[in-house]
Amino acid sequence: LSLHDALPISVGGVWSILCVSSMEGVFTRYYFDFQDEESRRTQRSSVWIILLALNLTLSLMLEFVVALSDFQGWNGLTWDSHLRYVIWTSFLVNCFVLLPKTLFLVRRQPWRYALFMISLFIFSTGAALIFVVAMRQGVAGYLKGAFLGTLAISLPGAILILKNIRWTVDLRHVRHALGYSLPLLPHMLSLWALALSDRFILQRYTSLTDVGIYSLAYQIGSVIQILAISANSAIAPHYYDRAGKGASARLALSRIATGYLLVLAWAGTAIVILDEPVIHWVIADPAYWRATSVVPWFVAAFLARGFYFVFLNAVYFSKRLRALPIITVCVAVLEVSLNLILIPRYGMTVAAMVAFFAYTLQRVDQMLICFILGIHECFISFFFSLVKGLIIL
Repeated sequence: LSLHDALPISVGGVWSILCVSSMEGVFTRYYFDFQDEESRRTQRSSVWIILLALNLTLSLMLEFVVALSDFQGWNGLTWDSHLRYVIWTSFLVNCFVLLPKTLFLVRRQPWRYALFMISLFIFSTGAALIFVVAMRQGVAGYLKGAFLGTLAISLPGAILILKNIRWTVDLRHVRHALGYSLPLLPHMLSLWALALSDRFILQRYTSLTDVGIYSLAYQIGSVIQILAISANSAIAPHYYDRAGKGASARLALSRIATGYLLVLAWAGTAIVILDEPVIHWVIADPAYWRATSVVPWFVAAFLARGFYFVFLNAVYFSKRLRALPIITVCVAVLEVSLNLILIPRYGMTVAAMVAFFAYTLQRVDQMLICFILGIHECFISFFFSLVKGLIIL
């Protein structure tokens, strides 16, 4: 897909955030505040019903506004072929995917979680291939396939949800959920800007070849990010469960975090060593071999983000999130500003350097927040992993 084709996918990401997809964190974090299933059911019911009502209301309002305004399209995107699928796919994900996958994680059901997420991938990718490859519908076919695949997995998701909720709303739980999730909206929007702004700026000020090389290096380096996000999805519920159970439990968590960081460091080292021969072997066009000079910067950037997750979990557990969006917004504004200043003059390599700088700054700021909040086990894991990493090097 070109960056223009990727635009509706980006719109979907923003819309999903605006529809409070950050409620996923509420389901995970607050699950461990209750010791009995009845209290947990009441809490998740209240939050999910509000999430459903909010997403349904916003999506229908947008349909109504489009119908009244006779909206035909925007920047080459049409409502019927593009944006409608984006909006309703976000609705399905927020309402029928987030809660089931969270329940599998907090209940320590990895095989069910894997089956659920793999099924979503197979249904969505299979449908997209039919529309894009067989029917040649381009990005519109991709969006249609994503919607139908998500719709297919939403059916078992809805069944699971109905088995685990009751149709009652406790406003106390709703207030807590909104107080926790709303500060995360600017935080998540800033993360979206951090992830995508560089390529949009590159497209404007450099050649399409440079954008392709940069995207290739980004995809190779993002293997570290995929590992970090996957591992953190399993570690976060364990952290929330154990963090409030005394010093010995917190120390055990620091050891888990140390192992997680060392695995990321080993993976990053392997990618940096192997990326040049692999790129030369897989890609015939020598023009794209320049990606090997950019890959290490992305590996370093995503390693910094992997370290950042350790401190982020601690901040999420504390429920003191007011400083979090301020930091992320400032880092995103700084990254976009540096890219606008430096990319026209120095090109794609400096964009990767800026990404590394931004993610490192984000990690340092999270360390400062943890220090201020008195969360010290994160520093223990960071120190252990740093010492062991230096020994390995």
